[in-house]
Amino acid sequence: MFNSTGIRLNVGSVTSVMPVLTDLLEDYAYDQPLKLILSFSNINVTFGKFDTDVVLEYTLHYKIGIDGGKELFYDKIDIISSANIAARNDIVFINVLNHKISENKLNKKSLPIRNGIGMTKKQY
Repeated sequence: MFNSTGIRLNVGSVTSVMPVLTDLLEDYAYDQPLKLILSFSNINVTFGKFDTDVVLEYTLHYKIGIDGGKELFYDKIDIISSANIAARNDIVFINVLNHKISENKLNKKSLPIRNGIGMTKKQY
């Protein structure tokens, strides 16, 4: 995905996988380019506990906006991943055991942190 070509993020591609946004984005052209910005914080790595080689806990921040313009919404969510790792002949093999939303109370919310498109609790 990084440094890839041919991946299109526009109103049409987003509303085709998230139909709930169709009405909220009706003022924009179907081919209007969108911009997705991801960042990470609160990264915590634990080795050799909980019957796994590596546990990775972090906060994923994501913002979707009109390319070069208005922010549609911004939110963050806590993620937890675990994996076993092995190396053979100088090749590292990663077996992801879990990759999920953390079950902490901060992830149970009804609206994004910033809501530039008037999304309702039901739509979120």
